[in-house]
Amino acid sequence: QTGADQAGLRIAKQFGIPTGGWMPSDWQTEDGSRPEFQQLYGMKCLHTGGYKERTEANVRLSDGTIRFAADFNSMGEKCTLNAINDNNKPYMDIDINNPLSTPIVVATWIRKKNIKKLNIAGNKQPANRNAKAFKITEFTEQFLTELFTELGFKKTI
Repeated sequence: QTGADQAGLRIAKQFGIPTGGWMPSDWQTEDGSRPEFQQLYGMKCLHTGGYKERTEANVRLSDGTIRFAADFNSMGEKCTLNAINDNNKPYMDIDINNPLSTPIVVATWIRKKNIKKLNIAGNKQPANRNAKAFKITEFTEQFLTELFTELGFKKTI
């Protein structure tokens, strides 16, 4: 789980939105092993396969995906896009350095596509958390806060 993925879980929880999905084996995140995500967010650990299989499962079980990234040519983003295309799922890309879609536009897309289970994916937060191009966690949290508010959700935490 990366910066954008974890941001999605945290913000959804703050709005009382049910969470879940698959994590890499041994509950690995960019911050180390996080088995508490099972209880906190309803996550499941994918014990067989690797990153590709986990990504595929999360895309397949969702109704649509938002990819937050500064680099859509990274291996992870290419893997996510392949899973999206293989499963014929709708998606939106949000470039955190030049976001052309606003939360209002994304809310309209979610309603139009009747997305009930939303997959949040994105680049990981790099070691240099001060790098302007990679403020992905903070950007994703703010964007999703505005998106969920636009969709009519209220913060519960």
